[in-house]
Amino acid sequence: MISNVRGVNSLLRKRMERPRSLQAEALLSRQSGRFVTANGTSVNIRGHHAEDAEDDIFDLWDAIRRAFAEFLTIPTCIIVLFLLTAAGSYILDQTEISAFHALRGILKRHVFAGSKATSDLLGTIAGGIITVTSIIISLLLVALQQSAASLTHEVFDQFLRRRINQFYFGFFVGLALFALVTLATVTESFNPVFGATLAFLLTIMALYLLIVLLYTTVNQMRPAVIIEAIRNYP
Repeated sequence: MISNVRGVNSLLRKRMERPRSLQAEALLSRQSGRFVTANGTSVNIRGHHAEDAEDDIFDLWDAIRRAFAEFLTIPTCIIVLFLLTAAGSYILDQTEISAFHALRGILKRHVFAGSKATSDLLGTIAGGIITVTSIIISLLLVALQQSAASLTHEVFDQFLRRRINQFYFGFFVGLALFALVTLATVTESFNPVFGATLAFLLTIMALYLLIVLLYTTVNQMRPAVIIEAIRNYP
């Protein structure tokens, strides 16, 4: 009886140790980059993973290159230009040239009396532009989707290729970043009146561009314009 119990315990111990040994072999196989099949054949899986990673990197680079070639170049340049303008206005606000000092005094007395007023204006401009840009993008995507469904998917391509559309997106995003960067420089002791004035004037221009954007978008969605754009594209 005792020998039978010992035999059963030994059998159970072997069965429990076997899965552990298989798990250990599988772990060593993953660490070494090889996989052992059921018939004992060893397959190198690290090489396949490396090839997949290289393919993913190549696809990502190709997508980025195509995006800049088709759409992102002009918006990126405009955004960088706005950021450089923000840096230039910050330097201008810190200059002590007599002509600029007199103009700064006039703006502080009549428009930007304190840092709080400047901060509120810049915050309103940045928030409003971001909201308007988000709404415009959503509406344009819906309009493009409907036009593509009724005509052809080339509607998306001809819309992205138009440089005026690229300018619109770059301008609105760049203006929002300009206002945010200028807002970040406002302190109790520093009031960027030149940067705030420029942001205010550019906002007026952006509001007018909304009307132009509305017309150009409606005009581009006309079937005759779409067909002509597709025909003229090389």
